[in-house]
Amino acid sequence: MAQFSPTILKRHALPVLVTLCAAIGAALFYGQKAPRSYESSARLLLDDRPRSISELGRNLTKVADTVPGGSTAIATQAELIKSERVLKRALVSILPPGQSEDPSRKLTIGDLSRKLKVKILPATNLLDVSYQSSDPEMVAKVLNAVADATVQEDAASIRREASTLREFLEKKVPVQESQVRGAEAIESRYRQETGAVALESQTQSLVTSLAEVENQERTVVAQLRESGTKGALLQQVTGVNDPQAAYAATRVGQDDQLKALRLRLAEIEIKVSETRSRLGDQHPDLLAAIEQRDEMQKFYNARMAEVLPDGQSQPPTSQAATDEVSRGILSQYITGEVDRTALEQKLRTLQTAKVDLQARIAQIPEKQEGLSAVIRQREESSLSLKGIQTKLDEARIAEAQLISNIRVLDRAEVPTKASSPQQPVILAVAIAAGLVLATGLSLLLELLDNTLRDPKELPRLTDLPILSQLPKLPFKPTYGRIDQFLDTPYLIEPYRMLLKALDRRLVQRPKIVLVSSVMEGEGKSNLAAYLGAVSASLSYRTLVIDMDSDQAMQHTLLGVSSTPGFSNAILNSAEFKDVVKSTTIDNLFIMPYGDLPKRPAIIMESTALPKLLETMGNEFDLVIVDTSVLSRSVDAVSLYPHVGGIILSTRPDHTRRDILKQLLLDLKDTQIEPLGLVVNHNADAPSHEIPPMLRSLPRPDTAVSPIL
Repeated sequence: MAQFSPTILKRHALPVLVTLCAAIGAALFYGQKAPRSYESSARLLLDDRPRSISELGRNLTKVADTVPGGSTAIATQAELIKSERVLKRALVSILPPGQSEDPSRKLTIGDLSRKLKVKILPATNLLDVSYQSSDPEMVAKVLNAVADATVQEDAASIRREASTLREFLEKKVPVQESQVRGAEAIESRYRQETGAVALESQTQSLVTSLAEVENQERTVVAQLRESGTKGALLQQVTGVNDPQAAYAATRVGQDDQLKALRLRLAEIEIKVSETRSRLGDQHPDLLAAIEQRDEMQKFYNARMAEVLPDGQSQPPTSQAATDEVSRGILSQYITGEVDRTALEQKLRTLQTAKVDLQARIAQIPEKQEGLSAVIRQREESSLSLKGIQTKLDEARIAEAQLISNIRVLDRAEVPTKASSPQQPVILAVAIAAGLVLATGLSLLLELLDNTLRDPKELPRLTDLPILSQLPKLPFKPTYGRIDQFLDTPYLIEPYRMLLKALDRRLVQRPKIVLVSSVMEGEGKSNLAAYLGAVSASLSYRTLVIDMDSDQAMQHTLLGVSSTPGFSNAILNSAEFKDVVKSTTIDNLFIMPYGDLPKRPAIIMESTALPKLLETMGNEFDLVIVDTSVLSRSVDAVSLYPHVGGIILSTRPDHTRRDILKQLLLDLKDTQIEPLGLVVNHNADAPSHEIPPMLRSLPRPDTAVSPIL
């Protein structure tokens, strides 16, 4: 989007001036032809002194303070003056019945509302009411009628408000009495359902019971800790982990038959060990002893299963209580575990009782809260009933003696001088509007203008690099100006930068550069000529070839005759020494276009052209080819395969963005990638003619030194 700047106004100066002048002319015409209008005003006072003998009456007539959001009583009154009710009352007084011939009967509520203006005087309770019309007498008549209607309507409004309030309170009293009776019934029913009687005594009893249960709980917890410690010690001594294992060890240790079997097993085990040590692991006596031990073990296990209860696991032989001390310790362990289980059951019972007491205690505040709520509801209903009855009495008193808060301070007078049109104001507004319209028009034209304005726009249009920005020459580029150009350093440096950029990009490529542009007038021919001059001044043998069949002008810029030239070399096989001509600048040579054929395209498609370019590339350090513009000719496309690259000249305020963008897309489709862009602030010379100062030069065959 275009951004406003003085440069935009300068580019579109003519439409800007036309728009501004049209706005001022229209304002002057309107000031002369517009009808005259008269205006007057009346002032109303919003009185904030209460005038009622009752409290409610004083509240109704009291001027309200500012309410949230910025609204005030006087601001509200200012809007009410333009209300339909007030305007209807005013029209009745302005248009009394039976006066149909009165021209004022053309007034309507819409006219009054549209033309009536109300203004609050700052830091006061005064309202300034103004009205504008072409009839000065009607202005005063309307304002005074509106002021009187406002006072009357304010008084009637207050009276209606008091009456409405009285009627509302009369209907509200029975309803409130019913609510009081309902609240009393709710309180009674709540007390009966919840038993909310003597709540303090109930609370004390429950707290005492809870304390007793907590004491018992602490005692049982201590006993459990003692029993657990004792049981842990007995487990360490006996090596058993539960009462069932202790019981089994006791039964196994008391059985006489199992005792005998254990002794017999011990003897056989000793025998097996002795036999293994004397006779080895495979002796028949050892195998017989092992078999006897296994049979004895099976018999021992069978007897143990008979001794133990069903489902009781058999303890290892090492845990059997075979002596009185072990059996006594195991008996104590079993008794302790039984007692601990009983204590755990008692603890759970106490904890359940504790939770129940805590829940009952927690319900008491809820009951108390509910009781307080119903009591509060009953008390609020009683207070509301009393307040309503008091307000009803005050409303009846206030309805009989209310007065208005508005009074007329200054009445309107018939105006003697027209208030509009105001010529200076109209002119000032017209100038401001004209400036706005002119600015908008210039911005619109800028948006519609597709011309490249700033080189900074190029990166958004293409990825090609900007090789150099060439400054605008302080003179018109014609023959004889090149020496002046070469003597000005700030003009030469951008061309030197361009040469350096070309040198980097033409590595491993022919030193032949095509110079073209998007559109006509973008300075490509000037670029080619002056680039060749700078290259030659840096001791490079440089040749400028003019292949622009549409506008051949290199011979004009460099001061040589136009024939013979490039076309003669292609069509007539002219000698190079005849078509390549030296210039006044050392190392700079030119091949002009030559005679213009009827069909220039034949030259560009000639098979001799590649050989010509190759020969020129071998003979010179740099060859610069000036070709036709790309938007009108495909000459550059035909030449591209035979050269090192192409550079495009663009010119701010001239090159069109859309054409440039489309041209680059077309080049990309044909697999042609330019070396880069050159921002050129110079235009090509418009003429094909040789300047008069060059017409006296000798013919090329006598004045030009051959180089080949």
